[in-house]
Amino acid sequence: MKGRSIDKLSAAGGGMAQRARRAAERELDRVDPCGINGFESVEQDDESGQALHWRLVELRDTRAMNREGSIMHHCIYSYKDRCAIGDVAEFSLQVGTDRATPSPVLTIALDHSQRLVTQYRGKCNMRRNETRFPPKKREFGKD
Repeated sequence: MKGRSIDKLSAAGGGMAQRARRAAERELDRVDPCGINGFESVEQDDESGQALHWRLVELRDTRAMNREGSIMHHCIYSYKDRCAIGDVAEFSLQVGTDRATPSPVLTIALDHSQRLVTQYRGKCNMRRNETRFPPKKREFGKD
């Protein structure tokens, strides 16, 4: 843009992001539970020897959806209206250890009326076993 420095544009963009974040923090619309209970499970990690605490949690308010979207870098918050009218239920699959609090690894959308998983996404909207950047191919014997 003519006449605008990078610093001024950055400041203007940062201000909009801060205002949107504050608005999302103030707004707290609750969603009725879909009737499917979450779960918790503990398993031993063979590599580290630590206990992994898995849990499935229904996201029942806009603050939880906003937090999930911020951590996972996807747009779950845009589904808040569909959740509010009962079309969709959103769940967070989380894992933690004895020393670390659970953090999301997968977000799951469920069609409420059909009790059918319609979509699941990992960080940055990745699907299961998908990687954004495939590993580099290496030729053995050439270092």
